[in-house]
Amino acid sequence: MTSYPGNIEDVDLDALGGHLNTDQVVELVATIATANWTNRVNDGLRTPIT
Repeated sequence: MTSYPGNIEDVDLDALGGHLNTDQVVELVATIATANWTNRVNDGLRTPIT
């Protein structure tokens, strides 16, 4: 999901479904997307690490 979201296939979601319910999968995806967005913004703005 990090490199290219289109790489996610049904088999990947089925594997997650064996461990997480639908709400948990949605929360996981939202968390990953938020972390990716934050990293891209900080990298783009060259935010200093303190």
